[in-house]
Amino acid sequence: DTTETIVCNRPAPLSGCFELQNFLASHKKVRAVVDFTSSNRELMEDAVSVLKDLEPEVYVFVSSAAVYDVSVEPEEVPVKEEAGVRPEDEATREINNSQNDFGDKMLAAEEVLVASGMPYVILRCGDIIGPRDTTY
Repeated sequence: DTTETIVCNRPAPLSGCFELQNFLASHKKVRAVVDFTSSNRELMEDAVSVLKDLEPEVYVFVSSAAVYDVSVEPEEVPVKEEAGVRPEDEATREINNSQNDFGDKMLAAEEVLVASGMPYVILRCGDIIGPRDTTY
């Protein structure tokens, strides 16, 4: 088994990524996909439509703990993964979404992946600090 890294210019559609298109032309199946760029519903829909035919054994999506800011109020602390779902009440959804646009978009991306039928793992990372981070 080998590992290949394919870099595409997101948010451009994956269908326009030359490196990925070459990979798809020469591979029928992959063991895993690691995605940390599908940061909204549309980008995840694009990724799922392009990558689903590769039948990955697992699709790893690097999301964000910000999804909990737009989810139902947790019943206990620490917050469990199952708490990352939208409230049923539409008014509460709109209030939550307006307070955290990023969390709303990441949860929307997660929802697309879950509905895709592919096996998946979602990593909801806390604050990630790196060389381009300007928050510290």
